[in-house]
Amino acid sequence: MLPRAERVVASISRRLFRSYLSVSSRRRCNITAFMPEAAGFDGVSDRSTLQDFSVSNSEKFWAAAARHRLSWIRTFDAVRDCDLSRGKIKWFEGGKLNVSVNCLDRHVHTCPDKVALIWERDEPGSEVKVTYRELLDMTCRLGNLLRRRGVKRGDCVTIYMPPCPMAGGVHVGLCTYRRST
Repeated sequence: MLPRAERVVASISRRLFRSYLSVSSRRRCNITAFMPEAAGFDGVSDRSTLQDFSVSNSEKFWAAAARHRLSWIRTFDAVRDCDLSRGKIKWFEGGKLNVSVNCLDRHVHTCPDKVALIWERDEPGSEVKVTYRELLDMTCRLGNLLRRRGVKRGDCVTIYMPPCPMAGGVHVGLCTYRRST
């Protein structure tokens, strides 16, 4: 029997894994096509063996997923540090990343015309689709507006906005400052 802390971490890992691979549960797919990192995992050939691997080798699984799917400013030293008896749970300790780079920039470079946001209005059938290129433009405009208003890095900013596509740009824009080119 695993100690309580290990059982809780295994349970969290199972839940994260299920949400991470929920798409593959709907249809049969080649695991390495869906998750290229899985090619480096011994004995993994389908979804169920990948799920078993994610629980039994959770550190290796999440390290590979994080290294492959995120752009790091500084890579992490440890995948997790969990001590539930002290209430200490840390993931990717020592790592540093920029949320804007991971949510926007890397997609603008590879697929700028792919839809990043879909806003469904109250009227049925009417929706607004925003591409990564358009979202970057919104983010740059917002960053420049804030800069012109005297906002500096680290300042606390509150913006009230009704539900609209620009809200996505605001969330990304507040995470970073950019200059228009």
